[in-house]
Amino acid sequence: MSEQVFEWSDLPLWYMLKSHGHVAKRPDGVLARCGGPALCSECELERGYLQLLENYRRVTREKFFHDSLSLRQRELVKKHGTPAEFAQAVYKSVPGYISMTEAADAVEKYTKEFNESA
Repeated sequence: MSEQVFEWSDLPLWYMLKSHGHVAKRPDGVLARCGGPALCSECELERGYLQLLENYRRVTREKFFHDSLSLRQRELVKKHGTPAEFAQAVYKSVPGYISMTEAADAVEKYTKEFNESA
C-alpha cells in the first residue's frame, strides 16, 4: 500500500485514540514503540483498515463518475479515457511525435466531443 495521508477528520474518533502512529501519523505526534505493521498486529490491522477505506472511496468515486455519464460518454471513456486521461496521454507524445499545437488541438477536440455528447 502506498503511504496515504488521511485527514483525521475523515477517520472515527476511536481510530485516532487507538492508532500507534506508524501507518497514519497521529496529530499529537505520538509514535508507539511496537515495530510498525511488520511486527505489530494493531498496526497491521490499521493498515488493512485504511487500505479498505481508500479502496471504498476509489470505487465509490468511479461509480458516481460512471453513473453520471451518458451512453456516448461511456463509450468514449472506454475507448479513449476521460478527457484528463486523454490529455495526459497526448501530452506525453510531445515533442517526439506531435507538436504542442497538434496536441492542444487534439485535446480540445476530444474534450468538446465529450462535453457535447452529454
